This record gives sequence, structure tokens and C-alpha cells, in this order.
Amino acid sequence: MKSIEKTHAILGDDDQAIIKQIIADAVDIALNEERNTIGQELHDHVNQQLALAIMYIAAAEKKPLDYPDLLSQSVQLITQSINEIRKISHHLITEKNREFSLVKSLNELIKDLTSVHPLHISFNHSNFNEALVNYEIQLHIFRILQELLSNVLKHAHATQVHIQLSLVQQQINLLFEDNGIGFDFSSKINGIGLMNINDRVKNINGSINIARSPIKGTKITINSTLL
Repeated sequence: MKSIEKTHAILGDDDQAIIKQIIADAVDIALNEERNTIGQELHDHVNQQLALAIMYIAAAEKKPLDYPDLLSQSVQLITQSINEIRKISHHLITEKNREFSLVKSLNELIKDLTSVHPLHISFNHSNFNEALVNYEIQLHIFRILQELLSNVLKHAHATQVHIQLSLVQQQINLLFEDNGIGFDFSSKINGIGLMNINDRVKNINGSINIARSPIKGTKITINSTLL
């Protein structure tokens, strides 16, 4: 307590005001970063789970005899979303899940999507060693791919998607291609989905390139260098 009083005695009023402002700015920045993280998780994860549950329910309604297990799977997805929201509300969204596997999670997502949608998704990860990539980067890449696949289902009208993931000399290379109608830059460039993708690419020290073609669909490449 005495040391604090001495510090106040040494610092002038102007200095104390500057320090208070620096602390206030730091707190504001931290709060904004937390809000952005929560917003991204709500959009990129909870939203995707609920969207998949809706797809399952819609498919079960059309052909209940062909998809007898979809309603129970929908319940599981909705329950997972509720649990995720509960984590967010208790500020536990940044808790590290050391058992998370990018390859396993993506394979499960592909299986879920293709079970109810006429979409062929190939995933090549033979040159990717996820043991060399930390949890945060793996999670960012998974969220990016969730968003890209969601965009394909909602807007691209594609029948084929190819995903290639590799790690070469400390650089992660992600290739995402589809044969849809192409990327509509005019309507999507300011959308929350693309904004979140760009933010996540920056968070993994990466760069993104989106090429469009009315005939060949969309080609997206993301490169990230491990620090």
C-alpha cells in the first residue's frame, strides 16, 4: 500500500491521467476482442450446428422412411448448441480442448453434410501432420472450412468440393475448390461470414486468395506460416 502511495506521490496529475487512460483503453480493447471471439463462435459454430439440424429435420420430413435416425441426430446437434451457448455465457469458450483433431472433426462434418445433401466432398490431408499444429490454429482452420462449406450449400449450387490441406516447411496450405456458380463478391464481400474468415486468417498469420469463374466455380487458397 505504501509503495502505491509513493508512486502516486512521484507521478503528477497529468501522468496519472495518462496511465488511467492507457488502462481504460486496454480494458476496452480486451472487451472488444472478447465480444468478437464470442460473435465468431456463435456464427461459425453454433449457427452451423443449428443449420445442420434444420437440414436433418427437413430431410426427415420429406423422406421419413429413408432417414429414420435424422431426428435423433437433430436433437443431439441442438443439445450441443445449447451446451456451447452455456459455455459462452460462462466465458468458457476459450477453454482448450487438447483432444481436438482438425482432421477427425472435418471428416465428421463431411460425413454429416453428405448424408443429407447430394454433394461429393473429397478431403486430401496426406501431407498434413496436425501434431505439429497447435490447438488454436487447428480450430481456426476448422471454423474457416465450416463457413466455406456452409456457403457452398447455401449459395454455390455445387455438386463437388475438393479440400486439400498440407504442411510443408512450416507453412500450412489450404485449398478449397467447388464447381458451383462462382463467388458473388458484390453481395458477400461485406458479409459476416467472409469477415469472420478474413479475421481467422489474420489470426493464424495467413493470407487468403479467392478466385472466381462462372464456369469452374470458386477456388480459395489460404497460406499460413507457423511461428
